[in-house]
Amino acid sequence: MFQKLIVVCTANICRSPMAEGLLNAGMKSGKCQIASAGTRALIGQKAAPYTREVMQAHGLDVSNHRAQQATEELLRSTDLVLAVDKSHLDWITSNFPYLRGRAHKLGKWRGDVDIPDPYGLPKEHFQSTYELIHACVNDWLPRLIK
Repeated sequence: MFQKLIVVCTANICRSPMAEGLLNAGMKSGKCQIASAGTRALIGQKAAPYTREVMQAHGLDVSNHRAQQATEELLRSTDLVLAVDKSHLDWITSNFPYLRGRAHKLGKWRGDVDIPDPYGLPKEHFQSTYELIHACVNDWLPRLIK
């Protein structure tokens, strides 16, 4: 069983907060600490407005989220690192090669699908991003809850 898991995207205000919220809702037990971070985080920023709206529409509150940088210390302390796309996985494994066995794509079980970044796009892109992240999280949950 994993005790600490982190999801990584770029700014840590759109995709990774969605995944963090969905993983927290799906895990429910509280036995696993779930966080998110960014490779170029907008440190201290709230989740993007459309991220908050879409999550709220699905009964999930990410209003307390604050972006944080994916640092070596933070990543080293986790059992599983989930990257939202190949560029983030490459960043993780090139900067911290010892994480190769612990780092995977969130879309691993869907043919290694990349989660597109909705930042700066209309709300419907955030909704479709949510739907893909939700499907990917649902693929991970049976593997995480053992």
